[in-house]
Amino acid sequence: MNEKIQKWAVAISNDDEFAFKLLFDHFYPRLYGYALSLVKSHSPSEEIVSDVFVKVWRKRERLAEIENISHYLFRAVKNQTINYLDKKTLSLVDLDQVREKDVKGFLQPDISMMDRELASQIAIAIDSLPPRAKLIFGLIREDGFKYKEVADQLDLSIKTVENQMNIAIKKLKEKLTPYFKDNPTKLSSWLLTF
Repeated sequence: MNEKIQKWAVAISNDDEFAFKLLFDHFYPRLYGYALSLVKSHSPSEEIVSDVFVKVWRKRERLAEIENISHYLFRAVKNQTINYLDKKTLSLVDLDQVREKDVKGFLQPDISMMDRELASQIAIAIDSLPPRAKLIFGLIREDGFKYKEVADQLDLSIKTVENQMNIAIKKLKEKLTPYFKDNPTKLSSWLLTF
């Protein structure tokens, strides 16, 4: 079965929509059941699993490099569920308790424009990373995997994963320093928590 899944992953990496449908059909029922066991509600569980598959399709070019697709998908559903539950908790905040400084960015369109520009530059910087560093950075920082999990999935040593993360962070720092020139400590803080 793993061999078949790996073949699908290679095909998906080459934009094969039929292979993606096979992967989706194979994993969806179990992933949905897993999400449902965590969220306890049908509609959000469907949305969580669908979001994971959308992300898989968007990042399909790196799917073939992942050793254990099943583990990857279940971990992605877990992370997406945590994000959903965090947002749900935040939405329960009493609006009377929100301070003006908390919404200042929404009231000042220039700040919002600067945030969009920065987000665009961050995306460009991440996209320009060397392929292996970009893959590892994405798995750790975007998908929430631990260093050991990435090392296991990509059949690498933890030291190699650490080195690739250091390369990614160094290159991102070089590219993004001009956008943080007024506050360089904010860049360092962002790189550590991104």
